[in-house]
Amino acid sequence: PFWHRSPLDAANGIRGDELFVEMYTEPEWVKRLTARCVEAQLEIERGLYSEAEGPYDWGIGHMHHWMPKRAVWVNGDPVALISREMMLEFEQPFTGQLFTNAGGGFFHNHTKGIYQVDQVAQTPGIRLQHFNADPCCQRVSEVLSENSDARERLLAASCITPIFVDQVDYSELDPFRKALPEGRFSLDIVCSVDRVHDVLYDFRSNGL
Repeated sequence: PFWHRSPLDAANGIRGDELFVEMYTEPEWVKRLTARCVEAQLEIERGLYSEAEGPYDWGIGHMHHWMPKRAVWVNGDPVALISREMMLEFEQPFTGQLFTNAGGGFFHNHTKGIYQVDQVAQTPGIRLQHFNADPCCQRVSEVLSENSDARERLLAASCITPIFVDQVDYSELDPFRKALPEGRFSLDIVCSVDRVHDVLYDFRSNGL
């Protein structure tokens, strides 16, 4: 299930970091390469399913989440390294093509790229956006603690495409308690064994 990079990340793997310069100097060439990465990934999917297709109604598992049959997980790290304008030109169309020609997509992102959250949420075929916490960057809980445009953008994006946040410490749950009624989140909560029942009771008692 973790076979794929986003098409732009795959192109980055082929060209190295020179790709980010070539977005300016050779934009059409970069788009052709990224489009070829989509074709290659779909060829890989067809090959896998022709040899190892599971029962029709099983779907696909990605990081403890059920996804539709033939859905793919992609590493979308490059969105944290480019502008919003560049994302719409070089990333979203190609990842959207991959997702819509597979069974949908799970988009792995980092909190360094949280400024792209609303645009990623509108990628065609996306089913879930995932945030992994980066060092020296705001955590999702910190964004939700603010009264800011970033918080509103995050909540609005979650209503378009659910957001999965991993490594949520028990001590930072309060911002999520307040935000969950306004958005759609899946949380991977880190706590001691004796706190598990407290967490479950907390969320159930609040209708979450």
